[in-house]
Amino acid sequence: FWGETMIKIGVIGSRGKTKVCSIIKDKLLKYNKKIIIANGQIENIGEVSHIDCDTDIVIYIFYKEQYQIIKDKVKLDILIQTAFDDEDHQYFNMLQDIISLIKKDGYIIFDSDFSEKISFYCENIYPITYGLNSKSTVTASSIDDTDKLQFSYCLQRGIYTISNEIIKPFEKPFIESGSSDEILYYLAALTCILIIDYKF
Repeated sequence: FWGETMIKIGVIGSRGKTKVCSIIKDKLLKYNKKIIIANGQIENIGEVSHIDCDTDIVIYIFYKEQYQIIKDKVKLDILIQTAFDDEDHQYFNMLQDIISLIKKDGYIIFDSDFSEKISFYCENIYPITYGLNSKSTVTASSIDDTDKLQFSYCLQRGIYTISNEIIKPFEKPFIESGSSDEILYYLAALTCILIIDYKF
């Protein structure tokens, strides 16, 4: 059946959507997986005609004007929420509706450092938090961007992958291009990669 094993990831936020997608795609290149980033294809973003049946992963970048068009066409395995601007209430109001696109037993990866309180209902969905605080499931330590961006990715609690395997807490250092302003995008993208059973 078309798309039966295809992993579908959604990315929503005021900032950082494209960066998160590029990190995921770059990190998965070594696995020779076919990845499509559906960005700006509003008229056919949920149609099968523009996605080959051998595609392994589709990443949908959600813009505010797209939700009504794609809401009945896409079911997500994972939703990643990147940075929200404090005044971007249109995104806040959309979040619950977009969460409804997540499959049962799917995942939402969200920024727990965001200053505004956002309430949402996610029964039968696995929430994973990331941020630079001690309560997040995923955080970073030893951050330095004097030359390149250096940090340690820290999984503070065990998580289950999409194939129901458990990943125990660990810490791993990274050296990447970019600045400390992008650290949260790396945390979100790397967590998504772990969930879909790839190593980094």
